Amino acid sequence: MLNFESTQKILLEKLHGKKTFAIGYHADADGMSSTSILINYLLKNGVLRENITIYPINNLHRNFELSHLKEIMSNQPDVVICVDCATSKLEQFYYIREKAKTFICIDHHMFPPEIINIPHLYINSRMFPELTEPQNFTTSKLMNSFLFDPSNAWLELIGLEGDVATQSMQGSSLLEAANQINILGLVKEKEESIDEFTNRCNLLVNLLLESNNAPNFIEKLKSNKFLKKTHDTIINDIHYNAQKILEMKPTFEINHNKIFIYKIHSPNKFNIAEAILKNHFRHVGYNETYLIYSADDTLTVRLYTSNTKIDCSKIAGLLYGGGHTNRAGITDMKPDDLTIDMTLDMLIEKLKDAIKDAK
Repeated sequence: MLNFESTQKILLEKLHGKKTFAIGYHADADGMSSTSILINYLLKNGVLRENITIYPINNLHRNFELSHLKEIMSNQPDVVICVDCATSKLEQFYYIREKAKTFICIDHHMFPPEIINIPHLYINSRMFPELTEPQNFTTSKLMNSFLFDPSNAWLELIGLEGDVATQSMQGSSLLEAANQINILGLVKEKEESIDEFTNRCNLLVNLLLESNNAPNFIEKLKSNKFLKKTHDTIINDIHYNAQKILEMKPTFEINHNKIFIYKIHSPNKFNIAEAILKNHFRHVGYNETYLIYSADDTLTVRLYTSNTKIDCSKIAGLLYGGGHTNRAGITDMKPDDLTIDMTLDMLIEKLKDAIKDAK
């Protein structure tokens, strides 16, 4: 476990010669902007773009997809870096640490306390002593502590916007860029292959790298017919569900806290729970808590609360999920011993207990 200065030193040591890098990144605005900042840093220090391979991550445990992990291990890069995604299960991290020459993880979410016992794993989750507690500092903000370059400032701001860490005015190009990245990166089609999802996310990162500012990025994104068509289809589903949520009455109330439980309906079969929360519920009402979910053969849940005494990440952590205190989630979970309905009921009961205890 090293601090930022030590991690920067390790990175600089790896920049000499024809070094190769594999970067896994969370497929949201924060993860993609942070990855772009990191790639710009590597390129500026002489690393060839062809020696940098990137892999989006957006699954239950925030692990590399198995096909990606096999490819990484086959290529044997000099450095493996995870950006904005520390795993909730350690088996893969132990494996990468054993096989990789250098393994760096830069994240700010909740993660298992056992992770600090992995030797030679460099993880800078935050500038606080509570290493296993989630914080509201985005990865891009933290990365700029040692990867600072004024030309990357707009990328950092997109990351901050995407993680709901700032309060931009509606119409801001930074907010629009963050929202569009979250929509295209966090949303998966039910029948979408890993390769299709990877190509879409990596295309977004490459557009960020090719752009000079947020308006330029938005222009490039809108001129890409594939991304625009996908975005427009997804946004229709998001708007439909967001309107239904805004119109609904509380499912129940506890100690003057309003709790809203809502099941996602997506005619186009997109998993849109997280995108709805990040794009439409940036600021919920006083003492309001939302549990939004989609369920078919897997369960995806997003929690969002304005009650500062409730820790959503701990509730999600019961089912290998995680996130932040005010918002957290579980992605594509396949319950082992319970039905999806039973699992959802258990989660709702835990939420009720947390609200009762929040005095």
